[in-house]
Amino acid sequence: MNTKEIKPKRIRGFVFVLILCAMIGKAQWVTIPDANFATYLQNQIPAAMSGNQLNTSSSLVSSTHSISVYGAGIADLTGVQYFTSLTYLTCQNNSLTTLPPLPGTLQTLICSGNSMSTLPSLPGTLTYLDCSSNQLGVLPALPGSLAHLACRFTGLTSLPPFPHSLTYLDCSQNNITALPSFPSSLTYIDCSGNGNGLTSLPSLPPNLLTLYCGSNGLFSIPSLPNTLIELNCPNDYGLTTLPALPNSLVYLECQYNYLTSISSFPNSIKYMNIFYSYKLTSFPAWPSSLLTLDCSCSYSITSLPALPGSLQYLDCSFTPHLTSLPALPNSLTHLGCGGDSISCFPYFPSGITVIALLPNSKFNCLPNHIPAMDAATMAYPLCSSGNSHNCSPAGLPEIQKQETKVNLYPNPNNGVFRIENSIEGEQIVNVVDLNGNIVKNFTFTGETEMSCSSLASGLYFVVVTDLHSSFTTRIKMLVL
Repeated sequence: MNTKEIKPKRIRGFVFVLILCAMIGKAQWVTIPDANFATYLQNQIPAAMSGNQLNTSSSLVSSTHSISVYGAGIADLTGVQYFTSLTYLTCQNNSLTTLPPLPGTLQTLICSGNSMSTLPSLPGTLTYLDCSSNQLGVLPALPGSLAHLACRFTGLTSLPPFPHSLTYLDCSQNNITALPSFPSSLTYIDCSGNGNGLTSLPSLPPNLLTLYCGSNGLFSIPSLPNTLIELNCPNDYGLTTLPALPNSLVYLECQYNYLTSISSFPNSIKYMNIFYSYKLTSFPAWPSSLLTLDCSCSYSITSLPALPGSLQYLDCSFTPHLTSLPALPNSLTHLGCGGDSISCFPYFPSGITVIALLPNSKFNCLPNHIPAMDAATMAYPLCSSGNSHNCSPAGLPEIQKQETKVNLYPNPNNGVFRIENSIEGEQIVNVVDLNGNIVKNFTFTGETEMSCSSLASGLYFVVVTDLHSSFTTRIKMLVL
C-alpha cells in the first residue's frame, strides 16, 4: 500500500474528529431543577432550552438582562448564575429558601416575600436591594454601589455598615437595637417598629427629607436637618420632647405620644397628626398654612389656639377637658368634636360637609344649622338670648378681618334699605333677630335695595356672606 495515499486520509479523519468534538463541546447543558423556573425559561428563551436543560453557551443566555418571576411558585433559582449579563432580577413572593451565586453584573435584586434565611454575597454592581419579608438574621456586606436598601420584616438584630452611596433605607419592623452611622447621602430613613431595644439614633444626614422613627424605645431624636419635609414619630413613649422643628417641615405625625411640651410649630407645616397626646396641656400657635389637624383624644387639653384661615380638616373629638373652640375658619370642610365638653360652639361655616358634634351632654343649643348636620344634631334649637350657657345668640357668625367693605344705608330705617358691597360676585344676606331667627334672606350682586317693611321695630343683624370667599360681615340695623 502506498503510504503517501494513506496519510491524507488519516489527516482528514483527525480533522473530522476535532470538528465533531468542537460541535459537541460548544453546547454546554445544565439541569434547571425547579420545574416552574424551567417553564419560565422555556417561555422566555425556548431556543436555549431542551426540556429542563439549559444551554449555557447560548447567546440567548449570555445576552439576557432581565428575569422577572414574581409569584411563580419557584423554590430553587439554580441556573440564574449562568446569565452573565443579567442586571435585573425580581423573584419576590415565591418559596425560595436560598439563592444561588448571583451574576457579577446584577444591579437590581428584589427577593422579598420568600423564606430565605441567608443571602449570597452581593455583587459590587448592585444599586437596589429589597429583601423584605424573609427570615434573615443578618445581611451580607453591602456593596459600595448600593443606593436603595429595603429589609423590613426580616428579623434583623443588626445591620452592616452603610455604603456612602445609600440614599434610601427602610429597616422597619425588625429587632434592631443599634444602627450604624448614617451616610450623608441618605434622604429617606424608615427605622420604625424595632421595639424597645432601639433607644437612640445616630446623627441625621444633612440632606434628609423623610424620617420615620416611631414605635421604638427612643428617649430623644437628634437635631433635625433643615431639609426635612416629613417627621413621623408615633408610639415612642419614652419621648417627652421634640427637637426644634425645621422650617422645611410639611408633615408632622407624633400621635400616641408622652410629650410634655412643644416649643413651636414652623409655619411650613400643612398636615399634623398629634392625637392621643397623653400629657400635653397646651399647644403652641398653629402654623399659618395648616390644612389638616387631628388633635383628638388629647386628655389634658382644655383649649385650642386660634385656628388658621387655611384649615380644612379639624378633629378634636374625645378630648374630654376641651370646653370651647376658637372661631372656625370659612375654609373648614370637616369638623369632629364629639366626646368633648363644649357647651357653646362658635358659628359653623356653611362650607362644612362633614360635622360630628355628638356625643356631648354639655351643650343644649347651636349658633346655627348647616346642611351637613344629621337629624339628631339639627334637633337642637338655635341659641336664644339669655340661654342657660350664656352662648352667643344664634345667627351671629364670627367676623373675619377682610378687605371688603359692606355699606348699609339708611340706618336706622323703616325696613327699606340699600346694601353695597365692593366684592364682585354673588352675596347671600340673612336678616337675623335677637333670638337668632332668620327673618329674611336673599342674594344679590354688587348692590341692591331691599324692602323688609313687615319687620317689627327693633334691632336686627344683617349678615352678608360672600359665596366665593366665604367672608362674612355683620352689621347692626335699627328698624324704626
